[in-house]
Amino acid sequence: MQASNLFSICFSTCQVLEKYPNTPMSHKEILQVIQKEGLKEISGTSPLACLNAMLHTNSRGEEGIFYKVPGRMGVYTLKVSVSAATSPLKAPGAFSQGAKYPVGAVLKSRA
Repeated sequence: MQASNLFSICFSTCQVLEKYPNTPMSHKEILQVIQKEGLKEISGTSPLACLNAMLHTNSRGEEGIFYKVPGRMGVYTLKVSVSAATSPLKAPGAFSQGAKYPVGAVLKSRA
């Protein structure tokens, strides 16, 4: 998968999970929302496998932007959603604990 296409699917996934912050989703559910809402034109032979690999890769370590929900196989949410749900409300532009960028800045800067 080309880097621009990978970035695009990552950005579309962030849009879906940001739009539905209280709904952790599997890669299949995320792909269905992307297609239904027309966030990205999906092509290729295995978009589901690519999306799954991207989610898995980007949910590892501190730098990952996705959070794999424990006890639920292959279900993800945005890390900022998890930290927002477990910490006091933060002012817009506030930094989440250990983050390099303000909460929500990842999506806004790439729009």
